[in-house]
Amino acid sequence: MNSLLKGRTNRATYWLLLGIVAAIFAALVLAGAKPPAIGEMLVIILCVPRRHDIGWSGWWAAAIIVVEVLVLVGAALVLPMDDLLIVAGVYVFGVAGFLVFLGLIPGQATSNKFGERPAPGISFGRKSADPDTVF
Repeated sequence: MNSLLKGRTNRATYWLLLGIVAAIFAALVLAGAKPPAIGEMLVIILCVPRRHDIGWSGWWAAAIIVVEVLVLVGAALVLPMDDLLIVAGVYVFGVAGFLVFLGLIPGQATSNKFGERPAPGISFGRKSADPDTVF
């Protein structure tokens, strides 16, 4: 898993993988199954290399989990259940906004401390030999 959290992911690859994860979870929910708890880890695994492409540290993606725990535990201690569900819903929309934000920001055009620029298009870690080369 350590190699999944290294390197850079461009926007096209990020959106494809995020769409696949969302489709799987939507299918599970529609089928009446409870989505696995590993979903948050999948989101972090997607966000870390995307943040690297922008030039940001991937560790901040883990803050999603820390903030979630703090917000929900804090809200559970002081709010009734109905209000707790509202807080959780607002948090989910905030995370969704963050995921869209990551998908909209272009990556750095040159190499950075996290690696070479990924190839354009759906690259799955392929390095860009020539920025004009398309997959």
